[in-house]
Amino acid sequence: MTEALNVEYEARGIKVIDVMPLWVKSDMTEGISVTSIERMGIRLTVDDVAKTLCKLADRPNQKISFTHYPVGLPAKFLHRLTQVSPDPLVRWINTKIGAK
Repeated sequence: MTEALNVEYEARGIKVIDVMPLWVKSDMTEGISVTSIERMGIRLTVDDVAKTLCKLADRPNQKISFTHYPVGLPAKFLHRLTQVSPDPLVRWINTKIGAK
C-alpha cells in the first residue's frame, strides 16, 4: 500500500514512506508475550524510532530515495535479506523467528 500511495502522490510532490522497526520498548509492548520477542528481544526504544523520523522529516523530498526505512540492525538485515531471497525462504525464516 505504501508503494502504491507513493506512486499515486508522486505527481503532487508528496513522498509516502514507511518506517519499519521490529519491536519497540514502549507501554504498548510492556508485558506482551510474543515468540519473536522471546527469540530476538526488544532492542529499540521510542527515541530510536523518533530519531529516524526526525532525520527523514528534515530531508527534502528529492533526498528521500527509498519507500521503506527499517530501523535498527536486525530490521535492516531482515529487510535486505527479503530483497535478495526467494519468497519461500523469507517465509521459512519468518516462521523460525515468529512461530512457536
